[in-house]
Amino acid sequence: MRIQENQTTLALKKRIASLPVVVAKMREARNFELEEEYGEALSLYADIKDLDPATRSLQGRIDSAQAGANRVKVKSLLSTGFRALSERNFELSRNSFKSALELDPKNLAAIGGLQQVQKLDDVRWIRAKLSKAEELIGLERWQNATAVYDEILNRDRNILSATEGKRRAQQLEYVFKVLTEVNKAPNKLSDSRLFTDAERVLQTATKLDSIGDKLIAVSYTHLRAHETREDRVCRLLG
Repeated sequence: MRIQENQTTLALKKRIASLPVVVAKMREARNFELEEEYGEALSLYADIKDLDPATRSLQGRIDSAQAGANRVKVKSLLSTGFRALSERNFELSRNSFKSALELDPKNLAAIGGLQQVQKLDDVRWIRAKLSKAEELIGLERWQNATAVYDEILNRDRNILSATEGKRRAQQLEYVFKVLTEVNKAPNKLSDSRLFTDAERVLQTATKLDSIGDKLIAVSYTHLRAHETREDRVCRLLG
């Protein structure tokens, strides 16, 4: 019994001895909080917890300082996010807003910032893809261009330029295929139906970009060579 009393007495004496230090540190920590130096405040509260874990209201002060530290961090992350957004640095902006939401899941500024990032990044991505598709068309890689347009449309079916671009790429692929066959085997044009189809395709080709002028000219020569007298009269009268 006496041993237990001695231990209790020693613990009480230790608390009493540390009290001036605890009071001073509590006061200093509180001042840091008022200056929004929450990291310094939390460091002092950790010291106090080591000295006297039973200090009254200590956990409340720690929680308050941590909440303040989070607010400051969120404010900094939002600033970084919007600055990065204005500079079109979408990756940094997105990461900043996401980090802010981890600390404050209901932060409206961070939510709105993420929405802006998504919208602007979508526009950037679509423009880059459209440019790539046009480049592929210029290289006469029709199927590759069609695949890029499909990527865009899978993301947003309402992109009219992608819809029209895909249709154009498919037309170019078909026209190029027919004209190539005409040039390889012009004798097939003796079939009136094939002649009519080839002529129709050639007329379409002259209205489309990205079909080689040489290919069209050679195909035109083959068509005229197989043109009947009646066809020639109709063409001249038309």
